[in-house]
Amino acid sequence: MRFNVGFIDDESANVRTVQRKTSSTDIKITPLNLKENIEEIIEQIIESKVQCILVDYKLNLTKPEIRFNGADIVNELDKNIISFPSFILTGFEDDAENELIDINKIYKKEDYFKKPEKLNRRIVKQIENYSERLRIAEEELLSLKKKNSLSSKEEERLLELDSFLEKSINAKGSISKEIKRTSNIDRLDSLLDKTRRILEEVKKYDNEKSSN
Repeated sequence: MRFNVGFIDDESANVRTVQRKTSSTDIKITPLNLKENIEEIIEQIIESKVQCILVDYKLNLTKPEIRFNGADIVNELDKNIISFPSFILTGFEDDAENELIDINKIYKKEDYFKKPEKLNRRIVKQIENYSERLRIAEEELLSLKKKNSLSSKEEERLLELDSFLEKSINAKGSISKEIKRTSNIDRLDSLLDKTRRILEEVKKYDNEKSSN
């Protein structure tokens, strides 16, 4: 079983190095294109079905037309898919740490190239944790769905689970819990149908992982 990890870097030599550093692990590196438009990059990440993103911090060393860095990509990705596993490699650690981003996502590129084991383990662990959170939420939601009727507390929990799974697939396209609550009684079947489609998307991650 191999985990599909997307990698974005403007230097092809770094791509090849990271592929070598993961060749004997459970990680499969999928190079992704560095585009000038950050929204197109996010769309590419989502469409690629990768399970984690690894991105270089400085992306304009060979492409001066790029006006954003790896932290910008990670932050934009977080707006689209909540808590999606992501890490930043950098040779400019001080600059990267000044970004508005979780410092635990930042790894010194030189250290990784010398001893990749620590970050490789964390990549796998983050993917496993993310998938497990989705699986647990899925099981709880389906157990609520099987009930003939729901208490007000159970309806609230169903909405919470639905929102969590929805934001884990596409946060920008999600509907606020307040709007869902006002129409929950009359439109519960519609809500569950939509959730079922979301769960099918979640299962694609596991299917892709199992086939690699």
